[in-house]
This record gives sequence, structure tokens and C-alpha cells, in this order.
Amino acid sequence: MHGGRVDVLEGAWQGNLIVIEFPDRERARAWYASAAYQEILHLRTDNSDGDVILVDGVPASHHATDVLAPTEGQSPAARQLRDPDVSQIDGGP
Repeated sequence: MHGGRVDVLEGAWQGNLIVIEFPDRERARAWYASAAYQEILHLRTDNSDGDVILVDGVPASHHATDVLAPTEGQSPAARQLRDPDVSQIDGGP
């Protein structure tokens, strides 16, 4: 993904985002270390400022709330946010 419309909702985004997908982290590292990429790397670094990062993807079944750990005494509303089906388990909010 590169060059699409950007709507800044928070913060002061000043740049572009380029995402390149690889089947796994090892192949991403191999691409970065490859002679072919290293030969043209200067084209990017001489003409732009930016960071290069690796980010693991998540499965299609992932929900953003999966990272929320249930806590002791969590409110029914918080449980509902984490697991929308909780109302069917505990009788509702």
C-alpha cells in the first residue's frame, strides 16, 4: 500500500507510509539484506528520511480487543467490549 489518501485523525502525520507484505519475518529480513536491495538502498536513503520497521501481521480472525487482558473485577461493559458474546454467557450487562 502506498500513495493512498490519508486522513489524520490524531497527531501530526507528516509523511508517507509504504507497506510491503512478506510471507514471514525471515523472508522480509532476507529481502532487506539481499544484494539487489542493498545495491539500490542509497536511492531511498539519499532522497528521503524515514524508518524501516518489521511488524508481524495478525490472522484474519484477530480482533483489536484480543490484546485486552481480562482483569479481576472488570466491569460488565468492559467485558462486553472485549467479548461481545459475554452478554449471552452471564445474562447481560
